[in-house]
Amino acid sequence: DAPKTLNLALRADRSLSALDDPGKPVAIELPGKAIGGKAAGRWFTFGVAPEHPRDQRTDDAQSICFKTEPLTEPTILLGCPWVEICLQLPPGLQRGMVTARLCAVSPSGYSTRLSFGAVNLLHRVGSHNAAYQIPSLGGRVDLSLDLNFVSVQVPEGYQILLALHTQYWPIFW
Repeated sequence: DAPKTLNLALRADRSLSALDDPGKPVAIELPGKAIGGKAAGRWFTFGVAPEHPRDQRTDDAQSICFKTEPLTEPTILLGCPWVEICLQLPPGLQRGMVTARLCAVSPSGYSTRLSFGAVNLLHRVGSHNAAYQIPSLGGRVDLSLDLNFVSVQVPEGYQILLALHTQYWPIFW
């Protein structure tokens, strides 16, 4: 079988479902206190267990999360995932960050980080001319957020979770 691209859409009920599912686009409010990173682990590791990301449930609780239904078959994720979203910024916000984590959630609830990425709103189309990219006050911002490479098989019965944050301390801030 040829590999397929897994395209998922965010839904108003905080689910992730197939992009070709009928459904209206959803507006997501990303509050300034949607922080994560306490379970992030270290930025640069040497393979020692305490340096790696821990169970992500504490960060999931501080995030805006979207989950698939439990997988009906093992699913291979391979490549560089990305998230495309349109944010409605609150009035007065001129700078900020959006981070995303892709996790696999076991039937027992244990959440394993598979990939993550971040974008600084001032540098959303590149760092070469950040001064000219300041979002308009209360304006809409289209973002394409690249996540790190992933190569994993998510078992049957697990759910895929996408968590969005405005910080990911101490890795991004």
